[in-house]
Order: sequence, then structure tokens, then C-alpha cells
Amino acid sequence: STEALPPPPGMRGQSAPTPAPAPAQPSATAVIGAGEARPIDLDKQPVRQVAVKATTIYVQAGAFTQFENAHRLSARISAIAPATVTAVTVRGTEFFRVRIGPLDSVETADRTLAQVIATGQPDARIVID
Repeated sequence: STEALPPPPGMRGQSAPTPAPAPAQPSATAVIGAGEARPIDLDKQPVRQVAVKATTIYVQAGAFTQFENAHRLSARISAIAPATVTAVTVRGTEFFRVRIGPLDSVETADRTLAQVIATGQPDARIVID
């Protein structure tokens, strides 16, 4: 339900705009040609289900162009969980990613991320592969 409110102070002589009524049911319209449209019966539209691709959750503590920097960070956060350093090429530049995982749940990833940030890695993030 809706109701009209009085105008704000200082708005003498003007009334509040009347809100447009909400539609009773959702509707959809298909555009057929230039300016021509017809209603679509959404209940009769086909639904297609596809299998979800398996993903893995990691906490990425950092990415470096120098392997030594990645190795140092890996050693520093190893008290939290085993960390791996993997090489990846992005736009022609080789980076060494420091990641913990794969992790078994979003909750575990959240806790791990908080621990990594507490070690002084404020740019750490959760990544899904």
C-alpha cells in the first residue's frame, strides 16, 4: 500500500506527486518488428538446466614478478596453512601467485582470509578457479 506524504517544509502550494500504481502481475513483451509488440506467456517458456562447472576456492595472499618475494610470503604464511607458489603469465608477464587452498567451504575461506590479512597482507583475497 502507498500513501501520499505532505510536502517538505518550504514547499508551499505544491502537492506531492502521486506514485504510479504497481502492476498486479509481472508481464513481459516481445518486440516483433519496428514498433510492434505482443505479450509473452512466461509460464510456457522453456527452462534449460545445465550442469554447474566444478570450482575450487583459494585465498590468494599475493602475486609477484620475483619468485623470491613469492617464496618469502609463502614461508611467512605457512603457519596458517600450506601455501603454494604457482607461475602464471598475464599479458606477457610472468607472475608467481601465493595461494592457500583449495579450501572446502566459503566459511573456511573467510577465516583463512582474515588470518592472512592479520599477517600484514591487506590485499589478500578469495579467488575461485
